[in-house]
Amino acid sequence: MEFKCEITIGDCLTALSMLVSFGVFCWQLYKSRKDHREDTRSRWFLDVVVMPNLDSITVLYDNVVKKADEFVVLLHEMYKSNKGAQDINRTLAKDQRELKDLVKGTYDHFQAIVGATEVDVSKRLNKKVDDLVDLLTIYLDAYEGYEDGTSVKEKVLLNHQEVLAILYNGLNK
Repeated sequence: MEFKCEITIGDCLTALSMLVSFGVFCWQLYKSRKDHREDTRSRWFLDVVVMPNLDSITVLYDNVVKKADEFVVLLHEMYKSNKGAQDINRTLAKDQRELKDLVKGTYDHFQAIVGATEVDVSKRLNKKVDDLVDLLTIYLDAYEGYEDGTSVKEKVLLNHQEVLAILYNGLNK
């Protein structure tokens, strides 16, 4: 009895195509599971970290605009009434510190939660918070040239939108 083993080119191509099909299937399965994990993590970040703190962030921005406008009007009135430079500088420093404490105090707790879950998001958020503090400091420093109707609201709300974009995009970068 003689055993003949003939492998044709068609057999090789069939085996190769089955191997490639299996590889593509495994790759798609891996990608699907990875995407599902990332989607679940993003949803969790939004539901557990962002959404419960959204109202306090919005209230913060509203309060910051009101206080900054009140402070700059007061400083401008002191300047116009020729109050002493020392009094104006003391009031300016106190007002700037109060705004900084308001911003940092509100974000400290939230920043700790974000930092514990997502370091990259926390770094980007921290930069925007620092930008907000700088913006408010510059606004108050310009009290001498204040005119009725001048407001920091547009720039603060732009910062607010950027913070929300960072939080909503969160893990997607």
